[in-house]
Amino acid sequence: MRDYRGKTKEGELVKGFYLRYFYKEGAFGASYILPYGSTLDEMKQVIPETVGQFTGQKDKNKTKAYKGDIIEHDGKFYEIKWDDEGMAFYCDGNDWIDDAKLIRRSVIVGTIHDNPELLK
Repeated sequence: MRDYRGKTKEGELVKGFYLRYFYKEGAFGASYILPYGSTLDEMKQVIPETVGQFTGQKDKNKTKAYKGDIIEHDGKFYEIKWDDEGMAFYCDGNDWIDDAKLIRRSVIVGTIHDNPELLK
């Protein structure tokens, strides 16, 4: 099973299992991350737009790359996205190298939620 990460409204970054449309304390339709090794009582509600799935790749510093990450390679910035049709992760704006190789040769410098200015 792939892991996910998301941000709480307090700004805490949580990694673990993703539970969508889970009912808890009157909040139906909310998104939650259940941290690894935790009980259901310890799951955290996250902002749905900030949820990203692990791509299966790591950057050159061995940091896990997630959907929504921004990577930097040779002074250029790329957003890691998911293609529903192709059922694959890709780096938006990359047209010269395999996306998995690009991620492995790059450094994660932020996320689209925390650092959108990097893509401008």
